[in-house]
Amino acid sequence: MALITAAAESRFQDHNDGKRCRIVAAETDGVVVGSASSGRDRAKAAYETTVETSIACHPAATGRGIGTLLYQVLFAELAALITAERNFRVELEKLQAHFLDERLESRAPAQRIQ
Repeated sequence: MALITAAAESRFQDHNDGKRCRIVAAETDGVVVGSASSGRDRAKAAYETTVETSIACHPAATGRGIGTLLYQVLFAELAALITAERNFRVELEKLQAHFLDERLESRAPAQRIQ
């Protein structure tokens, strides 16, 4: 009795960007008893950094903290991604600033922008 059917997984993969679109599942004795996912909120570019989250637990698995654990794992994965993206942007900005400084230093004094 799996909650994530092949059709549902296929639909998720169609919308999976490998970044903010994630899915985590909880199993008990080899049976999926819950899942949490994040996906695109809207297709518009303005919502590129926004995600919608969803959670589902089998009725027999409620009240045991499975949903809480699923959200904790999902949010931890998203937080790690956001941190990695921010660190990448900071390093990229440092490289860009260094490149700009080198270009300005290599100009003749009369060419430098004051």
